[in-house]
Amino acid sequence: MADQLSLDARTLVGIANDESCDGGAVTRFHFEQDGDRTLRR
Repeated sequence: MADQLSLDARTLVGIANDESCDGGAVTRFHFEQDGDRTLRR
């Protein structure tokens, strides 16, 4: 799958939140990818 989709240097933002979660519109997820390994920072 790493050949099809890369999350490297991408920032994802949630658009909806479950009532039990602490995230919100200001929550950002920053990713780094090296081959098949993806790290969220």
